[in-house]
Amino acid sequence: MSRRTVRTGLALMAVAAAVAASASAHSSMTGPAPISSMKSCKVDNDRITGNCPSPCPTHNKKSRAPVTTTSRGARLPTRWYRNNHLDGFVRWTLVPLDKASSWDAHKKGTFEWGCYETGTYRCSGAERKQHCTFDNKGQAHRGTVEVPKSAPDGEYMLGWTWIGGHNRPSVRYSDFHDCARVRIRGGSPLTSSHQPVFRSGGSSPRSGDVSRQCLSHVNDVGKRQGRQIRMMVPAGFEGGRQPAPIPTSFWGGRGDAPPTRPETMPPPNDDDTPATPAPPTSDAPPAVGGGGGGIYGLGAAPRQSGPITLGDLVALSVATRSPARVFPPSQSTATLPRGGMVLVASAAGNVDRVEFKVNGRTVVTERHYPYTLGWANASGGPLTAWRGAPRGTFTLQVVVRGRSGKVVSRSWRLRSA
Repeated sequence: MSRRTVRTGLALMAVAAAVAASASAHSSMTGPAPISSMKSCKVDNDRITGNCPSPCPTHNKKSRAPVTTTSRGARLPTRWYRNNHLDGFVRWTLVPLDKASSWDAHKKGTFEWGCYETGTYRCSGAERKQHCTFDNKGQAHRGTVEVPKSAPDGEYMLGWTWIGGHNRPSVRYSDFHDCARVRIRGGSPLTSSHQPVFRSGGSSPRSGDVSRQCLSHVNDVGKRQGRQIRMMVPAGFEGGRQPAPIPTSFWGGRGDAPPTRPETMPPPNDDDTPATPAPPTSDAPPAVGGGGGGIYGLGAAPRQSGPITLGDLVALSVATRSPARVFPPSQSTATLPRGGMVLVASAAGNVDRVEFKVNGRTVVTERHYPYTLGWANASGGPLTAWRGAPRGTFTLQVVVRGRSGKVVSRSWRLRSA
């Protein structure tokens, strides 16, 4: 074999490897944690395919997709792959879980737009596998979105869509979709509607990024590939127009919700000073049967300042909305009560977040009281049972992270009834 033949073969192999790397994932959301491990939920030129029959992936779904907890008006951190791709728009949607597969619902629930190429950063070695994959420069994108203040407490599907991107001007891409489950708890007062916004640089723009447009070949979801890549704005914002506001009723809220009256307990302060006037606080464990007062019989609201602590694990009965059993820290195996249950971590102090890990895997991250597996409202009301308990015996670890950087962790050995 001649040297020329060898060089030609190596060159072809290098090209093939580069093409494989650039096409193996295209782009998808990496934060909040998506519901699927699929990285190519794609709709080609307005054609819905079996690979992506809805705005949320239906293939390679995680058995226990993590739920990210946030609050109304909060800046929710987001990330997505760069993967050697350029330009286009990112559309953010928020829809009720039962409408996650509805194209129309995602269109109506579009609350924010931005540019794909915003918040570009270089991944550390620890981040590369999760956030950078095959990007030749080891880069990815990140930003934040503002959680709509008109979305009531509850669980939703956060939708991510990338449109108008390309690898090079001659290789243009259609629409890519991804989704993550989020839980909204507390925060800003519930308002009657949300006005969709376009932030070209994202909520965390790059320094000096003052452009009010994005480079793209299309400006709306479901359009055929454009002939020219140019600066433009999303279709709903053309000519200085604004999309129609999203009413709180879309997310299940009351249409006449007063814009200034909070429906849930406000989030903890960012500093160590409790709100004034401060509610009664306690680190005492709740009484089984609900005799401890407070929401769901959990007793007085935990203190929100000072050193972080982690006490008992409480099982709330969905049927009675009260404590059914209290589990003190122990190395012995305890059996969960029968029936629908919500597990509550008794964390107190200057808490930043509480992580729940099942057999070593994080399944839920909570930032507001009550810190639960399953769903509970800070102002009381119906409970939603935790459905993620493995069969048989498993280990539940609760990790409390304080704003000062201190960490407290405890584990329970539990058995499903």
